[in-house]
Amino acid sequence: EKLNGSYGQVTSSVTPKILGNPSETIKTAQATFTATPNDNCTFHGWYRDAAHTQKASDNATYTEDITNNQVGSTAHLTLYAWFKTNQTLTFNTATYEKNIVKGATLAGAAAATASSGLSVSYQSSNSNVVSVNDAGDVTGVSLSNDDVTITALQPGNDEYSPASIT
Repeated sequence: EKLNGSYGQVTSSVTPKILGNPSETIKTAQATFTATPNDNCTFHGWYRDAAHTQKASDNATYTEDITNNQVGSTAHLTLYAWFKTNQTLTFNTATYEKNIVKGATLAGAAAATASSGLSVSYQSSNSNVVSVNDAGDVTGVSLSNDDVTITALQPGNDEYSPASIT
């Protein structure tokens, strides 16, 4: 079942039905579930509940034994596949090199946009030389000839997968 950024409820039934005396006969069969995300999604697990609090498996293909102990009935198992939409991050300016003087700030120099529209945070590879705030403002902290890399991060949420760009 292909889903995009949402839950998919999948129910599996196993046969044969139980025949005979239930005190003497218990049927166990395997039910296999396979999650197939589309190109812009990532599978995040099989869950026993729609609120995704009871994880059954991280594997896209999951097999579980189903036991039935009622005569003449069919056993059922319902699982929920959870997919998150992939997101990308793009720096708002082309790749560049900047020499930042101690105490100088380049407003929005590292600003990036997430395709999801979610807010982006930033990290400096050496915050002793250059710092960056959540607005993407880059500030020189000390005088240094060291290269510093700024990374934009978006941790995702229930609908979107995490993303980063350096």
